[in-house]
Amino acid sequence: MYGNGKCEELFGQALAKHPEWREQMMIQTKCGIVRKQRYDFSKEHILSCVNESLKRLQVDYIDIVLLHRPMPYVIQKKWHKLSISLSMKEK
Repeated sequence: MYGNGKCEELFGQALAKHPEWREQMMIQTKCGIVRKQRYDFSKEHILSCVNESLKRLQVDYIDIVLLHRPMPYVIQKKWHKLSISLSMKEK
């Protein structure tokens, strides 16, 4: 979203010149926002984002993948299910 992955590409180019740096750092990326849709936390979208980041960064693995703002989409639904479950136990 912010630059369409350009920062990852530039970082990947630098890292390709110095592969010894990779073991001295943790690489983190994020996904979840989709233009004109807002959020997508589906397995397919997350895997697609990770694969795209791996290519841009020119690495074999990413240490941490963050979900960008999962609260409105994911947590709200889970909270609703939890609150229903708790209210049923009270009866």
